[in-house]
Amino acid sequence: MLSIVYRGIGFPVVWLPLPKTGNSDTIERETLIEIFIDLFGAQNIQCLLGDREFVGKRWFRFLRQHRIKFRMRLKKDTPVCNSRGKLVHAWRLFTSTRVNQMLVLPEARQMWGMELYLSGCYLGSGEYLIPVSAEHSPEPHREYKERWGIETLFALTRQGTLGCWHFARNRVRRPIPLRKKVCESAFESLRKEILPNEKIIFT
Repeated sequence: MLSIVYRGIGFPVVWLPLPKTGNSDTIERETLIEIFIDLFGAQNIQCLLGDREFVGKRWFRFLRQHRIKFRMRLKKDTPVCNSRGKLVHAWRLFTSTRVNQMLVLPEARQMWGMELYLSGCYLGSGEYLIPVSAEHSPEPHREYKERWGIETLFALTRQGTLGCWHFARNRVRRPIPLRKKVCESAFESLRKEILPNEKIIFT
């Protein structure tokens, strides 16, 4: 699912029903992006955000080829070159950081045959937040936080807060009804949270 974050909530614009559980693979993600580009153009993607499941050599190369800026969170054990050119786990670049104290590395590091920019901080309990991007940014962690918009939408639908479609209680096997329900959930959220005086009709 590809969504646009607006005022803290993610609104789906392109999605694919998958005949499996778990996350999408690289080919499926490329398909989503290509659909979006065909509809709206790559120039309308300000920045693509994703969690630790949405990383990979081929995926990053695809985004760079399409000149799409991204902020993705790395798994802490991802191999990255340190300042001496030695491969280490990504978290080792940020062992000096305090909890929630972000360190932005000023120089690109070699990773998967690409020069990428990393920042990171310790979150506590052995966890690290390590955003990666293709270009330097002074505050990549603030941009990455916008990713929580899609989690907000999922939380609202699971809780039934929107009064519309409850994903946790409903199982749809046919893709067309599911697409409509996703769309209805997203725009019901838009109506209640942002445009309470607007009337939205689904066809």
